[in-house]
Amino acid sequence: MKFFRVQPNAKPLFGHRSKLAFDEVPGIFAYKKAETLFENYTWLHMRKRLRDYEMIEFEGDIVDEPEDSEGVVVLPRKEIKRTPMLQWLPEHGYVDR
Repeated sequence: MKFFRVQPNAKPLFGHRSKLAFDEVPGIFAYKKAETLFENYTWLHMRKRLRDYEMIEFEGDIVDEPEDSEGVVVLPRKEIKRTPMLQWLPEHGYVDR
């Protein structure tokens, strides 16, 4: 299954785990649809420094779908593509107001 994740430029997709509150989850948080980014706190935080982030498209397996979290927990299998946010946003019709 294909997923999307926004993270700091050049940070590895593999080899780390996300946290939910103070607990580490068994994978990383990601979105089923990239546009989900605009519906949560991550967007409010990262839009201040767009040049520091990139959108990663990858394949993986869902291992958990916690309530009250941003996205699903995924075990990544294969990285497909990285796109700088300043490039990704206009390619997907986003215009900052």
